[in-house]
Amino acid sequence: MNWLAFAFIGAILSAVWSLSVKKGLHNVFATDFASGYVMISALILTLYNLIKLGVKSFKPDGWGIGSGIFQAIAGIALTLSFKASPNPGLTMSVFRTQAILTAVLSYFVFGAPITLPKIIAMIVVASGVYFVSKEKPSDSHETKESFAVENTEQHLTAFGDKLAKKVKKSWLLLAIVAGVSMSLKDIFTKKALIRTPKNLFGILWNAIFVQSLALSLIHI
Repeated sequence: MNWLAFAFIGAILSAVWSLSVKKGLHNVFATDFASGYVMISALILTLYNLIKLGVKSFKPDGWGIGSGIFQAIAGIALTLSFKASPNPGLTMSVFRTQAILTAVLSYFVFGAPITLPKIIAMIVVASGVYFVSKEKPSDSHETKESFAVENTEQHLTAFGDKLAKKVKKSWLLLAIVAGVSMSLKDIFTKKALIRTPKNLFGILWNAIFVQSLALSLIHI
């Protein structure tokens, strides 16, 4: 199975994940939710590594640890963005433009080629995301609900409009922070794989373990 097939499967699973996160955030705090799904991921990966690779796969890796730190930042920001956004699709559309930043960083860090068709595609994607992010928050069902207590009139007050803009900027900024952090995570992961190409799951475990630790420290 080539990289494109894996990327396609990952995109489908990512859509399911983002919808489940949005649903789960109705019941728990954002950081609690992020800690929960990351720790479950760490447990599954730990069991896999023990069964398939043994204890040697748990060797600390500097690049893997760095990857985990940025992944933790991305996970927290992304979950908070889901919480603030009226639609998880809006958050993901902005967040996934991190692929453009990753491609640009790869050009400078690894010398990966960027052809003219790729540059044009990046501009088209960035333009589309810009228009998606310009959606008026007053059109959102959840945003209207958020200040229903403050305003029982049919039309939003000036206070409500100001709050709507604040909510919109909040999810957008958080999605951007998540995207930048995830791009840095990608670069650190690639660096680790270049150094130890046969230790993929060991590097993943390093990243997930550090991410779990970082999210746990938030609750202390």
